[in-house]
Amino acid sequence: ALIAKALLPPGSKVLLPAYHCPALVEPFVWAQCDIDFYPLNSDLSPDIGAMAAKLSSAKAVVLVPFFGFDQDIASHVALARSHDCLPIEDLAHAAHATTLHGDYGVTSLQKFYPITTGGELLIASSVSGNEVAECWAATQVPRWRWIASEFNRKIRAKLDGGDACHQISRGRFRYFDPDHVGEPMSRKDVEQIFRQDHARIAATRRDNYQMLDKFFKHSQLGRPLYPCLGPKDVPYVYPFLLEAAEYFDFIRNAAIPLYRWEEICPSGCQISDTYRSRLVQFPCHQDMSDDEIKRLVSKLAAVEGRL
Repeated sequence: ALIAKALLPPGSKVLLPAYHCPALVEPFVWAQCDIDFYPLNSDLSPDIGAMAAKLSSAKAVVLVPFFGFDQDIASHVALARSHDCLPIEDLAHAAHATTLHGDYGVTSLQKFYPITTGGELLIASSVSGNEVAECWAATQVPRWRWIASEFNRKIRAKLDGGDACHQISRGRFRYFDPDHVGEPMSRKDVEQIFRQDHARIAATRRDNYQMLDKFFKHSQLGRPLYPCLGPKDVPYVYPFLLEAAEYFDFIRNAAIPLYRWEEICPSGCQISDTYRSRLVQFPCHQDMSDDEIKRLVSKLAAVEGRL
């Protein structure tokens, strides 16, 4: 949202991947950008030919290393720059990425750490970033003032009736709350980040992914989206493509945690249309124990046996 507000005048065309969570789309809608979607290949990398045809008329493009897998982002960034199109990396799934290829990047720390606030707005050393930095600084308020304003907002919502603060702040957005753009990270969460063993988290997520992979690569339920874990990939989840969409309910009814993105904007991309019902996400969180992973696999094997 801050990048769009600082650098993209209303009406600017922004390219987003056809497969997405609405949380990626809504900030650009709020900034009054004109949104277009580029189609994807089966591994969720951009369809280069189709994306290139759209770049010349676009002001910015958002590139996503889905689920923490690199997908040759560097070459896609270079293609965007060759069309004078601003490359932005959505690193919500890749907080452990070691290199920022685009001009700007955004992480979601809550997906990797035990915190409730906070993300990173990354600015490449090759760009000044002054406009975005100034836009960020203008939104920030002291923590005590933020807490007081949130308290007052909730009180007003109760007095007005209806569902708490969501009706007041979010308006027509389901995931994006403009009032939270300036929310300061809590001191407790900042301290929590500094206490973490980041290398251990990355290594454990990789280990958990590989434990799950021993089952999934032979599963009759479908196939892994990424059969190989790259040397620098730190997975957010284990993405798995179901053979049939109805398997989703079978698995969930067996009390197995999984997730999928169902709210996809219409784009004409066949991959996006298929994956909204068949591409699911299993957890590989660093705090999962070996026993928990074995229990998850055992339940999945039981589901498979009933098909």
